[in-house]
Amino acid sequence: QRTKELNQKEVLVKQLKGNQAKLEKENRAMRSAIEKYQKSQQVLKGELEEKDNLLEEATRHGDKASREKQKMEKDMKSREVRMQRAIEEIDRYKSMVDEMKSLEKDRRYVNREDHLRLVQEKTKLEKQKNELLSVFKKQAKLVDVLKKQKIHLEA
Repeated sequence: QRTKELNQKEVLVKQLKGNQAKLEKENRAMRSAIEKYQKSQQVLKGELEEKDNLLEEATRHGDKASREKQKMEKDMKSREVRMQRAIEEIDRYKSMVDEMKSLEKDRRYVNREDHLRLVQEKTKLEKQKNELLSVFKKQAKLVDVLKKQKIHLEA
């Protein structure tokens, strides 16, 4: 009877040791999995920080481009105003030249020096007008390039 109990207790001890080994093995596997997940979490956290930094940098770049675009638009508007004033002045001088020509025809008196001065002034003003128009066209091209860059950045 005693041997039977002893045998049963030995079987129980073996079962408990087997269970203990099995639990220790599961415990090691779980710790290994936890470590793997922690490493994975750290990698993902690093990637997230990197992407956040890239997003921040892109946002700053976009803001800078937006400010530059606004500045360029403001400059363009002021140049347009100056160009319009210059065109109005050129038109006024043209009308003055035309008026002087008609007066000269009516009087049939030609003051050669005045006429040459007005022609030179007209030529100078037309040259200024052409320069302003050239600058305006270049500026419009630059604004188009900036708009394309902004669209590219936003995309």
